[in-house]
Amino acid sequence: MPRGLALDLREQRLYWAEDGAKKIRSATLDGQDLKDVIVKDQVQEAPRDVAIDPTNQKIYWTALCCGLRRADLNGSNEEVIANAEFASGVAVLDDYVYWADWMHGTILRHHVVSGEEEAIVSGLASPVDVALDAEAREIYWSDVGLGRTQRASLGGNNVQSLNMSWAIMNTYGMAVDTDAKKLYMADFEKTGELSGRSTDYSGRIIRTNLDGSGAEVLVREPSMSMPYGVAVDADASQVYWTDRKAGRIQRLTLMCRNGTKEVRSRTNVTVATRPEKRRSWDGD
Repeated sequence: MPRGLALDLREQRLYWAEDGAKKIRSATLDGQDLKDVIVKDQVQEAPRDVAIDPTNQKIYWTALCCGLRRADLNGSNEEVIANAEFASGVAVLDDYVYWADWMHGTILRHHVVSGEEEAIVSGLASPVDVALDAEAREIYWSDVGLGRTQRASLGGNNVQSLNMSWAIMNTYGMAVDTDAKKLYMADFEKTGELSGRSTDYSGRIIRTNLDGSGAEVLVREPSMSMPYGVAVDADASQVYWTDRKAGRIQRLTLMCRNGTKEVRSRTNVTVATRPEKRRSWDGD
């Protein structure tokens, strides 16, 4: 049951939460060198959403009942950052960590140096994920209670609802590509009566402009069930996502890298021979 997902592009690794296994795990971007980073015994401590602070080499995560935590990228020096019982979604920028409180309908932030904590947006229904645009200094969130996506300044001012009338809006994963000015979302819906199988849900990965316009479905296939966490590698033009019901992590390459690559090959030493043919002429 992989859920939250984050990339450490400096070290070329991905991190994700498996709340079914009560772990945070890590691997290289191609899925190799699998490691357990955080392991919990109690169900209520199962990690759910993750974020990476590459500058300070820290990983942040939410837990079912036990607030917002962080540790070194190898899992050591774990500490509680905020007693956020209903935290969902987490993002880090500068000295602030941001998250959504799905029960009380608020977006909060915590200054990791001073310890100051404040609710920057309130009056929401059930926000479940947050994403940051570091360049524009804006925060995005998905509110599944009202089926909408919104954004505001990092201080919570100028709240705007994006044009998402086309979406299913069970959006539990969001990521911003600041270079391309694009917003990526994981969206899914129930397909029928719940049977406990992955086929109970049908999901898709969507990309829009930052104002919600220009929506396009990047991936929608029969095997995609409940896409949850989303992360983007802008330099490699790749988007990653977890599929909570199908139990896997996938990625999509959006375009080929610029330039050319020389591929060495062996010299072709195959020799073919053709037997001579004698011509025949009339009169010979």
